[in-house]
Amino acid sequence: MKKMNKKGFTLIELLAVVVILAILVTVSVPAVIKYLGTARKGTYSTNALNSIDAVKNDYLINGYTSEKKYSLDSVNALLDKKLVKSPYSSEYDASSYITAKTTVVTDERGVETTNVEYSICLIDEEGNAIGTYDSTTKKLTAIVEADINDTIIQNVGAGTKCE
Repeated sequence: MKKMNKKGFTLIELLAVVVILAILVTVSVPAVIKYLGTARKGTYSTNALNSIDAVKNDYLINGYTSEKKYSLDSVNALLDKKLVKSPYSSEYDASSYITAKTTVVTDERGVETTNVEYSICLIDEEGNAIGTYDSTTKKLTAIVEADINDTIIQNVGAGTKCE
């Protein structure tokens, strides 16, 4: 009798490989999803801060001294990389805006200091937003520049507009 060469894998070996791959996928998919969410939030807040920087340049160069509200279109006119689609692959809503407000503060010695406060309300069509959301009135308003970070980005629901 001839001895046959058996080449290939047994069913047990194949099952072991499939089980190991399933475990790897189970562990890695949630980590990848979390990473993508963190990256999207970081990009969203970076876009907001870059928009405020463009508004700062315009506001200071043109010497405005009162409150000025910049619509999304006027912000885009100041930016090289336009705010068209958010990191969540949804277009930014036209109700988004940035405001610049000048205030003059006099200290106890009578010295006047001029401060400019920048605030932003930025939302996309899916409802991902930077701003202060009041759940009782369902209104989204601007948030000051100093408060912008990755953790304040929230989904307030599609159809919400900046007030």
